Amino acid sequence: MFNAVGNIVDCSHRVLRLSSGIDVIGPVMWDLSLCLLLAWIIAFLCMVKGIKTTGKVMYNCLRVVVLYIKCYFFCINLLLRGLWCDV
Repeated sequence: MFNAVGNIVDCSHRVLRLSSGIDVIGPVMWDLSLCLLLAWIIAFLCMVKGIKTTGKVMYNCLRVVVLYIKCYFFCINLLLRGLWCDV
């Protein structure tokens, strides 16, 4: 038989890794620890390289995003013209 409450409790302990209380510390979650370490390393490398290099990267990324947006609106414009003109 399907037990929705039991599945929610099981999911909370297995996926969210909730403990029974605030006084229970639990083991180190290595996947989250390594992800946090990677985020700090990336932040450190951005600071070491300086704001000039980071700005160049952001400028190039922004150019790509603007290009995609222009292509999107161009295609939408063509579609709308085709619908209105009965081509």
